[in-house]
Amino acid sequence: MTALQSDQSDTDKRANHRRRFIIRYGLCAGWVGLAAILFFSYRGHTLLVDNRAVDDLRPQGPLIISLNNGAKLEFLPGDLDRFTIVGCSHRILIEFDNGAPPIERRFTVHLAHDYGILSIPKLLANREPFVEPFTPEREDAANQAAREEE
Repeated sequence: MTALQSDQSDTDKRANHRRRFIIRYGLCAGWVGLAAILFFSYRGHTLLVDNRAVDDLRPQGPLIISLNNGAKLEFLPGDLDRFTIVGCSHRILIEFDNGAPPIERRFTVHLAHDYGILSIPKLLANREPFVEPFTPEREDAANQAAREEE
């Protein structure tokens, strides 16, 4: 093998190594990007829709409520219901039983919050924030046993 052939084979090896490196890390970046897109697009939340009195606002009713074009549920004053929603941006449609025009609002749920509570009276009165983070009470077995003994 001559010196010229040896230099060409070293150059080819470096080019192949560089090409493999770019392809491998490009695929890794693509997979990480796809995972991030899927995480943000399909992140689930639990939303409590509350039609109880809050601050100085009275509950409305009867109302027919639909989240994200889903099933329509009837809400009476004092009702509270739970919805499981997917994604960050959502739409709520509120129809009134008395013939008033329906109200449609868009809202977002922060990515960090697993639970949120949507206040219907605040939404109808245009008071922000009508969607707030919610933390459910979780009791461990020791606290529950202590309460039962009392």
